[in-house]
Amino acid sequence: MIKLIVFDFDGTLVDSKKASYKNHSSIMKKLKIKAISRQKYLSLYGTPHEKMIKTLYPKIHFHKYIETYKNNFDETASSLFPKTKETLDYLSKKYNLAILTTKEKWKLERMIDYLKMRKYFGFIQTPADSEYAKPDPRAFDDILDHFNMKKSETIFIGDLELDRIAARQAKIKFIGIYGDFQKPVKKISSISELKKML
Repeated sequence: MIKLIVFDFDGTLVDSKKASYKNHSSIMKKLKIKAISRQKYLSLYGTPHEKMIKTLYPKIHFHKYIETYKNNFDETASSLFPKTKETLDYLSKKYNLAILTTKEKWKLERMIDYLKMRKYFGFIQTPADSEYAKPDPRAFDDILDHFNMKKSETIFIGDLELDRIAARQAKIKFIGIYGDFQKPVKKISSISELKKML
């Protein structure tokens, strides 16, 4: 019996890919660095941001980049996917809800407050909160401990292959949403489908 639902954030609850690349391009322009293509940027989307930027721009002065990024980040540019808030409201009355994301803590905090989502989640984990990040299966450990839940009582919802791999390695049930996956998965096209599925 499922008692805990863990959600990825970007691309699962929040439609942020387009806004993320737009933000990135704007920062690169301010730093007078030519931005890589949208396709290349999105190929690493979901990777912890520092690792992603250092991979895409090996010679970048990362501290200068992140300072500029923080000063110019626009949390209002992203929006919730349709029916997200009403579904979270429904699910939060029946299940424990958590977020497991590779998004930086400062950025997530600003977005989750702007979108008024904090009240739905009993636990939120970013890379700053744990030494383990997806796809490492140990990324789920603190969440399970917080709610005193077993893996068999938990399900993870995500949009990336990285999410599927993390769940598989952790031996946690997985439902894919919106994204494409390298292996067959149970998949939904709207978060609202969870109300009938679980």
